[in-house]
Amino acid sequence: MRPGPGDPDTGGGSAARSAQTFRIVEYAVMLLGVVLFLSPWVLGFAGLASIAWTAWIIGVLLVVLAGSEVLGATEQRPPATA
Repeated sequence: MRPGPGDPDTGGGSAARSAQTFRIVEYAVMLLGVVLFLSPWVLGFAGLASIAWTAWIIGVLLVVLAGSEVLGATEQRPPATA
């Protein structure tokens, strides 16, 4: 019996798995950004301005940067030429 394109021994389908893993990781980073943004209120240190602002800024940056990667990965891009 010949191996098919999705069989793990042939390496086929690895690009699809890689793209799916990439998307899962980026969504996890976005979730981490949301948790970090909400942490001053949830953990009760919103009154400590410098720590709270750091959490808010880094949380927003994580969500924006990971979100841009997720949106950029869904666009159809032409193949790169050398």
